[in-house]
Amino acid sequence: MTGSRLKTSTHSSRTLPVTDNSKPWASSSGLPTNHAIRAAVHVVKIIGSSRARVVDTRESYWHEAAGGQFSPSDLHIGESLLVDCGFLEIDDDELVVKGDLSTLVRSGDAELAAIFCAKVSGLNGEVIVNNSDFLEELVALISDPLRQTAVAKGFGGLFDDSHRQIVGRIGEEVVLARVQTELSELGHSELLVAVRHVSLYDDTAGYDIAAPCLDGSERLLEVKSTTREVDPVEIFLSRNEANTGLIRNNWCLVICQVTDVATRQGKILGWVPMQALLERLPLDVTGGVWQKTKIEIPSDCIVPGLPSAIP
Repeated sequence: MTGSRLKTSTHSSRTLPVTDNSKPWASSSGLPTNHAIRAAVHVVKIIGSSRARVVDTRESYWHEAAGGQFSPSDLHIGESLLVDCGFLEIDDDELVVKGDLSTLVRSGDAELAAIFCAKVSGLNGEVIVNNSDFLEELVALISDPLRQTAVAKGFGGLFDDSHRQIVGRIGEEVVLARVQTELSELGHSELLVAVRHVSLYDDTAGYDIAAPCLDGSERLLEVKSTTREVDPVEIFLSRNEANTGLIRNNWCLVICQVTDVATRQGKILGWVPMQALLERLPLDVTGGVWQKTKIEIPSDCIVPGLPSAIP
């Protein structure tokens, strides 16, 4: 086997730790870890370009571990990642190389991460994307925005849904933090316990955050988030949210721009009273009523900041 760095052995008494994890290379989100990816590339260098006996390959992991960069267990995990992604196949007692793996050896970290994440997207994409850590770990693993976008397309609509949910949650966190800061700055820290992040436990309320005012009343804040800086801002409003706004005069729409998903940063663009939304709501038609609608809100309809805690 030309180019192989295997140490051949007729038998080996060495054993690798057994794990119950069917995907030992996966992070908490289900994506491969950077260390597992680099270990996989190291395994490629050990095996060479065609096929090798499993026992010889794993014996070589002990020799290669002398360098200190990867332990035998790390290299076994790298092997598992290569097999799961279809770069290797175990045929009886041999590891068979599938295709030309020279690209993996030549690629930089960002390209390698993109290649492996794209492969993993076909394994169990729905479970991965539904994990709350998915988007943050994808961004941390692949620093290049173009590669991020290309890989994300492999997860299809699942990624889009996850992205919208995460952006929405970040916007709520930004608004929640601002409400809490405002009350503290007004000298009413005792009211912080009355701030409620309603959407965490009730998605039928018609608003995301309930924030107290100094006179004992409440502000009901429905938060809409975007990552784009455009005028007009496009938001989606549900029938339930609109009905809540029509019934409760303390309801308003708060628009937040998420500026950095990875670090969960954003800024509040302002708020819109229900009265300004009325003319933008669709009309019901015979035989059906609208349930969700897209609304364009020009910047001159957005009141800066948040509705004040001071009546």
